[in-house]
Amino acid sequence: MRVLFFFLLFSTITFSQSNDTVHQNTLTSNSISFTLGSVVLANGLGLTYQRIVKPKQNKSICFTLSAAVNLLRVDFFGVSKTSILSIRGGLLTGFDKRNHFEANIGAGLANVEEEAYSGIYGSGGSPASEYRDIYLVGNIGYRFQRPNDDFVFRTGIGYPELLYVGFGIAF
Repeated sequence: MRVLFFFLLFSTITFSQSNDTVHQNTLTSNSISFTLGSVVLANGLGLTYQRIVKPKQNKSICFTLSAAVNLLRVDFFGVSKTSILSIRGGLLTGFDKRNHFEANIGAGLANVEEEAYSGIYGSGGSPASEYRDIYLVGNIGYRFQRPNDDFVFRTGIGYPELLYVGFGIAF
């Protein structure tokens, strides 16, 4: 009996898995953000999808591709309502940090409706004109996003965003 007890006590085999995966301290690749922007007589809002293309080596700058839908209203000696669908490319610094500088540039297809004021306080007005055009779009700004976190805060200046503040989620 002692031999059996001794054999069972010292002959156990343990199987386990080793966790060799390295926890990467980088940004999540996709994000969607909602922006609100304003300058004195112009107001805008937008929805932006952004994809971060991470570098193969450990560099602090990565590339971004984004698509956005923006609505812009300018109210100065007439009303101009513009909706812009844009595609942009850009740069983002510090993909392994929480504070980032971002710059994007691209082209946008704009649908513009304009109406001129006449009379006192805009009563009456000329018929609206509507046209389509291609605009140069872009922005520069600050982005706060912790690595491996899903909250995104953006602020900056650009067209069609104007002076903007944005909040979003990363996935």
